[in-house]
Amino acid sequence: MDFKIIHEKLDQAAALLAEQNLDVWLTFVRETVLTPDPCLDLVAGLDLTWHSAFIVSRSGERAAIVGRFDGDNVRAIGGYSRVITYDQSIRPALFETISRLAPQTIAVNFSPSDPAADGLTHGLYQYLLDSFAGTPFAARFVSAEKFIAALRGRKSKTEQAKIRAAIRTRGFHVGEEAQRGT
Repeated sequence: MDFKIIHEKLDQAAALLAEQNLDVWLTFVRETVLTPDPCLDLVAGLDLTWHSAFIVSRSGERAAIVGRFDGDNVRAIGGYSRVITYDQSIRPALFETISRLAPQTIAVNFSPSDPAADGLTHGLYQYLLDSFAGTPFAARFVSAEKFIAALRGRKSKTEQAKIRAAIRTRGFHVGEEAQRGT
């Protein structure tokens, strides 16, 4: 995975959160080889084993909370202001991070209609609800569907360059398709 694209997408994410009046985007995953989240390539570009949380705030803060053995790989991405590792349970670090950010809205990856925004399994959603039971945060989860559609739809500079390069490999130049009527 191209870490430059991940950096650009994380930058875009903070701006989009503000634009859509969301405070935090939380991508919460586990055993990503078995159940990959469709947004994982936007935030990490690698597989993870334990419960992992990738958090982007409207202010631009980026935190990754991952199992100890995934920490070095996530640090290598270079896109996170904080990489927190754990051995026993993600819950304390996840609760501390969300509490410190104090979001009114937490966009998470579930959607009734867009599979590109529906990576959070029901079990992980229950885990989140249980983790924040008795706090105001449990009621602040919202679908990230519109946010993710915008993030995927707005191509970063590196993505645009890769698209142009792909078009050139087919023998076209950007704009030729319209001239040919294709």
